[in-house]
Amino acid sequence: MASPRTRRSTAALVASLAVGLVLTGCGAAAPGAGAAVEAVTVQAAPRMAPVAAATARPEAPRALALHVEGDAVVATWEAPDGPGAVMTGYELFVDDAPAVVLDAAARSSRLAGVVPGDGVLVQLRAVAGDLPGRTAEASLERTYRTPAPRWALEEERAIAAAAAAASAAVPAPAAAPAAVPASARVAEERAAAPAPAPASSPAAPDWAALYRAVEGSVVQVSREGCTPGDASTGTAFFVGPDLLVTAAHVVEDAASLGVVVGGRDETAEVVGLDVAQDVALLRVPTQHPGLALPLAAELPPVGTPHALVGFASGLGQSLQLGTVSSVLPAFAGVGGAALTDAVQSDVQTSPGASGGPWLLADGTVVALTSTGVDTNVTVGAGAPTAAALVDAWSRAPQVVTAC
Repeated sequence: MASPRTRRSTAALVASLAVGLVLTGCGAAAPGAGAAVEAVTVQAAPRMAPVAAATARPEAPRALALHVEGDAVVATWEAPDGPGAVMTGYELFVDDAPAVVLDAAARSSRLAGVVPGDGVLVQLRAVAGDLPGRTAEASLERTYRTPAPRWALEEERAIAAAAAAASAAVPAPAAAPAAVPASARVAEERAAAPAPAPASSPAAPDWAALYRAVEGSVVQVSREGCTPGDASTGTAFFVGPDLLVTAAHVVEDAASLGVVVGGRDETAEVVGLDVAQDVALLRVPTQHPGLALPLAAELPPVGTPHALVGFASGLGQSLQLGTVSSVLPAFAGVGGAALTDAVQSDVQTSPGASGGPWLLADGTVVALTSTGVDTNVTVGAGAPTAAALVDAWSRAPQVVTAC
C-alpha cells in the first residue's frame, strides 16, 4: 500500500495537471481588423495545497480480527494509534461488497450474510471527514486472494476525473500555428527526447525479512505414540487462527500432540488426515489471529527460488534456501504416500523439518516438506492440493484418534 507521502504527491500532480492544461489553451487571440487592442493583465491562479497536506490521514485500525459467535461471524478492532484528524467513523468492506459505514465509537460489527465456514476478506479503515485512512485486513481463509487495494482504485479514478474536467475547460485556440516541415519536426523531437533509462534488474528477495515475518507462524510439533518410547517431532504452520497444516506422517498414530506457540505449550488434535497426499490439519484450543500463511493456488515453475522454514534435526527453528528443481505429477513417498502435484527442491533437509512450509519471497506457501529422497533433494506436497483438503476439513472436521 502506498505511503501518505506518495498519495499527497499524487494529489498535487492532479491539481498541477488541471491548472497546466487550462493555462496552455488560454493564448491571446489576434485582434480583428480595425479593433482596438486592450491591455490584459493575466493573474496566476492561487497555488492550491493538496488536501492531504492540510488534513492528516488516519492510521489503520488496530487488532482487526474475525470471530465466530454462534451462527454469525463478527469483526472486532481497536481504534487507530498515532496523531491524526478527528475520526468521523469507519468504513467496513466484506469482499467486494459496498462499504458499511459505522460510527467512530464502534469496535465491532456483525458481518451481514456471512456464516461460519465462509471464506471472506474483511477490510476496515478509519475516516476523517472525506479523507479515508489506511486499511487493515483480516480473513477467515488465507487462500483468498486479496483484490486491488482500494486506495489505488480511488486515486486512479480521481486522476482520470480531474484530467477530463481540465480538458473540457480548455478553450479552442484562436489561430493555428504555422506549419513546420516534417523533417524539421522530426529532428526537433529527436533532439528533445530524453535518453532511455537503463534497465533495472529486479531486487533480490529479502529472505531475512521474510524469516522475521513468518517465524511466529511456524511451530514445532511433538508427538507421543501409543506405545512407550514412540515419540517424534515435526513442523507445522498456521493457516487459520486455530488451524495448522503439517505432514500426515508427522502426526499419524499419535496418542497425544503438542505445539509451542509464542512460548506457550498447547495441545493439538488432528481434524483431517490424508496419508496418500501426506497432509494433515491440526486444531489448537486457542485463537491466534494474524499468524495464518496463504496457500498458493498454483504450483511454482521450475527455477523458482524459495525458503524452507522448519525444525530440522530438532535443533531449533531454521531457514534454508533452495530452488524448485522439478514439478512431479506423481511421487511415492514415505508411509504409503502417493503424492499428486509434488514439488522437488535442491534443498538438503533432515528429520524434524517434515510439514514445514516452502515459502516464496512474499510469504506465500507453495508446498510443505514431505520427504527427503537422498542427500541432495527434498520433495514436498503441493500447496494447491493441501488448500483443497484444508477447505474441506475446515467445513467438516474429521477428528482422528489413534489409541
